[in-house]
Amino acid sequence: MAKMAIIDRKKLVDGLAIIKDVIKQDSKDAKDSSNYVIIQNGFMHCVSNMFMVTIPFGIELDKAVVNVEFQLLFDYLKKRKEKEIKLCVTPNMTLGIIASAASKSEIALMDEFTFDYDALALPESDWKPLPESFASAMAFTAWSADLSDADWSHVTIHNGKMYGQNGKDRVTCYDMQEAGRSSFTENLLYVHAYCFDFVNKYMGFDPMRGAPRYAIKGSWLHLRTLDGVIMSSRTRADNNFEADFVDDMLRQGDSPAFRFTPEFAEMLDRANPFSGKSMAVKTVNIEITNELVRGDKKTDAGEGTSFMILRAAREDGSRIYEQCLVRRVEHAVRFSIGYSALESMLKYGETFRVGNGKLTAIGSTHNGKDDGTPIFRAIAMLSTN
Repeated sequence: MAKMAIIDRKKLVDGLAIIKDVIKQDSKDAKDSSNYVIIQNGFMHCVSNMFMVTIPFGIELDKAVVNVEFQLLFDYLKKRKEKEIKLCVTPNMTLGIIASAASKSEIALMDEFTFDYDALALPESDWKPLPESFASAMAFTAWSADLSDADWSHVTIHNGKMYGQNGKDRVTCYDMQEAGRSSFTENLLYVHAYCFDFVNKYMGFDPMRGAPRYAIKGSWLHLRTLDGVIMSSRTRADNNFEADFVDDMLRQGDSPAFRFTPEFAEMLDRANPFSGKSMAVKTVNIEITNELVRGDKKTDAGEGTSFMILRAAREDGSRIYEQCLVRRVEHAVRFSIGYSALESMLKYGETFRVGNGKLTAIGSTHNGKDDGTPIFRAIAMLSTN
């Protein structure tokens, strides 16, 4: 009689959801490993060329290694309502799923894949605590990478700093300070920017349970949650990275500093549909001036304040104009910039400067604390349109 494994359905679905967050099941090749879940040694695994996911689950079946189509299993179990289901390997060499006395299903098995545990064969001493600033560093820098371009789809860790860039118009840097320098002793480390979503959703810190862990072995960076889920990402030394050159680019210079007001983010959001029909061309125009001139009439913003004006226009002539008051600037500021770059910089930047064809942002707040030390720096090249 086949061995039955009684499984918490929601726990299984949640595990499959983690896999879906990390690995895209979009290959058209029926024998691509990314399209399959591997159940082996009490774990669920999924493997692609760039990533691996390992989830402890305690599933024991009659077959030592079970390969089952990910999407079919995930879609079916999401639609079930039962608290528990039963899994078994049938005599027909299918994965039998018994949801109730009235509901039984079978999913065909593959015999193509086994999980190679060598990449995870690490002593516990090799698993180092992940610095708490790592998640913030990923959030601040990953947006500037370009996931569509293999050459620019990563962030780079160097001397405790995390850098991101897309090779065209964006560069970011986040200083993890002493925690980063003492944790990441590798001189230059490539981290795929796609890791950000996993870090953000699953690599939380717990005062009672401590910090999540990371380890590096060969060409893999492993990130382990407090629940033992491991995301593995290909890594390598980024030998072409020139930290001094990038640091020099990120210096703000002497142009007057200004700040955006809290309500500007809402203004920018309203301007989004007017800024262009595609993200590639979405552009907004910003002007900060101490007086408005309309015909023969001049209006001063008042003592200590300036007007900040936001304009955007679509290709078909649709347009928007909004203004608000900001802290007074000595000289007028005018620039055009890509919508997505400004949106991201607003989330993290506190003071801004325009000069040498770029917008520079600096932020010094980390986890609600601000000691005045610049932690985050970013530049985005201005639009020439």
